[in-house]
Amino acid sequence: MREINIHPIYIEVTDIDRSQRALKRESKNFIPNIKECCRRYLADEEEFTEEKIKSLVPSCNRFVNNSLENCLLQISLYIYRVKFLSVD
Repeated sequence: MREINIHPIYIEVTDIDRSQRALKRESKNFIPNIKECCRRYLADEEEFTEEKIKSLVPSCNRFVNNSLENCLLQISLYIYRVKFLSVD
């Protein structure tokens, strides 16, 4: 059986950006449900605390999404290094 290596990637986004994106997606629905959008945001806040992330995936590779192009470039370079250079 072939060994599989998993390299988790965590993309960090500011709370403002996350909530604005969620509201923008929700506003496209025929009947937007803003209460549900807020409930999901608050549930994610509880579910994805720093402590929980570190306990589940202690060696997670993090990328900050303050610029889509830069974030994608950093992730692409990381994947290239892992795949072709075997470097974490």
